Amino acid sequence: MSNEELISWYVDEDVLVVQVKVESFDARNSKEIRAMAEKVIGERKKVVLDLAAVEFMDSSGLGTLIPLVRSLSSRSGDLRLCGLQERVQMLFELTRLYRVFSIWPSAPDAVASFTA
Repeated sequence: MSNEELISWYVDEDVLVVQVKVESFDARNSKEIRAMAEKVIGERKKVVLDLAAVEFMDSSGLGTLIPLVRSLSSRSGDLRLCGLQERVQMLFELTRLYRVFSIWPSAPDAVASFTA
């Protein structure tokens, strides 16, 4: 899979929405996804990570998200997650990472939450 097939992105209002386009977000692709996401995010402060396509995530996938949220937080930004499938949602509950991330049902909901 080429890097272009791992993520896509668009801007809605002033919010960057990054879509992870893989079914398995794991050790095989987490480094590439993180590097691409960091490049696309740049200096933006409002970011939504859409995980609707992700059916499986392991600790490498989770480990990719922590530096992204820390980087945004360090410059008064925020990362919101959306579209978690049941299996991925369960992982966030088991690891209690739902306390770290703001999780929304859909990208439009997550984008709207920045202005609420």
